[in-house]
Amino acid sequence: MIADDQWQRPGWPEILIGLVAYPVLLVSFGLLMGLLPSSDPVLLGVVGSTAGGFVGVGAFAAAYSLRIRVLRSFGFRPVSPRWLLIATGVGTIGYGLNLIIQFTYQAWFGSNDP
Repeated sequence: MIADDQWQRPGWPEILIGLVAYPVLLVSFGLLMGLLPSSDPVLLGVVGSTAGGFVGVGAFAAAYSLRIRVLRSFGFRPVSPRWLLIATGVGTIGYGLNLIIQFTYQAWFGSNDP
């Protein structure tokens, strides 16, 4: 068994590459969003929120791929399938509540602009 203190921890190189990759990816996605039609705010909202997720994961992937190739070093721990199922259920419920709030707002105020 390997003790926690035996894992190589991320250092300044990983931190710096993540901090550099984040704004580079953010600006790249922002420029690409300029190619989308500005008359469709729903499309812009969906693409923008999705791009935000890709930017965060991309910056982490850049830091991860630099020299440390063990996810445990970055704080990831294995979990049981039960917790993965619970997380999936909570995420699905949260998304459903979000839809209920949006449709209620639209019904009361008649606006479909996010």
